[in-house]
Amino acid sequence: MELSKHKRLDKRHGSKTQPTSAAWGWNRNPMVRMGSDLYFLLYNNAPRKHRIEIYKMTPDLKYIRIGKHDAPRPGNIMAFDRGVMKVVLVQTKPGTTYPNDSTYIKMRLGTITAGDDSINFRTIVDESPNIRVGVASDGQEGAIMWGEPARENDLGNTMKAVYISKLGRVSKPDLIAKNLPTPTYYPRLVKTKSGIVAVGEEDIHRPNQENLRQKLWWFKTTDSFKRHGKFHDASINAIADQRPRTVYGCDVYNFHGTIHRTYAELTDENKNWHRWFHVSTNDRYDVLDDIADVNFNFMRIAFLGGRLYYVATSWDTFFVIDADRRRIVFQYKPNGMTGLVPFIASPMAGSQQSNRFIDVLLMATGKDSFPYSPIEYLQFIE
Repeated sequence: MELSKHKRLDKRHGSKTQPTSAAWGWNRNPMVRMGSDLYFLLYNNAPRKHRIEIYKMTPDLKYIRIGKHDAPRPGNIMAFDRGVMKVVLVQTKPGTTYPNDSTYIKMRLGTITAGDDSINFRTIVDESPNIRVGVASDGQEGAIMWGEPARENDLGNTMKAVYISKLGRVSKPDLIAKNLPTPTYYPRLVKTKSGIVAVGEEDIHRPNQENLRQKLWWFKTTDSFKRHGKFHDASINAIADQRPRTVYGCDVYNFHGTIHRTYAELTDENKNWHRWFHVSTNDRYDVLDDIADVNFNFMRIAFLGGRLYYVATSWDTFFVIDADRRRIVFQYKPNGMTGLVPFIASPMAGSQQSNRFIDVLLMATGKDSFPYSPIEYLQFIE
């Protein structure tokens, strides 16, 4: 495995006033590969000009903007067979610049066809969806998952999903779960042959206090049932009373029918240390303490040439880790970037030919990275 391409994007594409491009939604899919080209979303949050911008990058690393749309927060993109891509974003009430969750009013879907690269948007959900939206695609069908706040009914906080064909047909919203503690879960999901498997990080809003984030959930649908529950509860740890955030959700990956998950605990009494776990449906349970003396903030899953890798970041350094050998195979400290968040052009979002590459979009969330926070693209091959 080696680095084959590397480019720092023009600084004008970075977030202007705050780290919204990456911080609002580690669960997003902002990039897909379609054959030899990459399509990715960047978020322009200049004052009074919040919008998503859609870019296409060719193999020579040249990139052009092919579309834009007003939006209060970053969006998602997923790919389908025959060169079709879908962009998902959530809009707000007109004139709202920095909205609260209650002001989100509709979800919009845009379609791109490779080669033509034009894009048209339409409303697909008009039910005040939560901005933390997750998407997945298996090439034939896509799924969008989101939470909704309690209303004047007996459902309470809910989790819902719609299914999308590559031709653009959208199902009616499907109720996945009800009476949840919160509508905010940052769902990260994969498509299976019969439905969805998703993980989520419970995020409970508390007025005038830091949000409570101490439990991780799973959601699963098939043709015959819908189930959900907690798979990791760090609220029982002794330090949970003093530390509002004790868990960190990160990734879920479907590799030939085996579902892999990575997540972290923040329960060290002496420091804000992420203790990472990798579990799977084939009984894998790894505690990733022995890779290096590094506080990894993110740890995503990637497969290249049949081998499992973690694409990880600390506060200011990017890593690629051979998961089975438990060793770092690539390490890089980008200049002027802190609070690093890695995003991958993942086959979980329908990326084509992603088995030949690991495509990474590296964003910064640290306050010292602003204004015009740098964004970098890296590609790895066998």
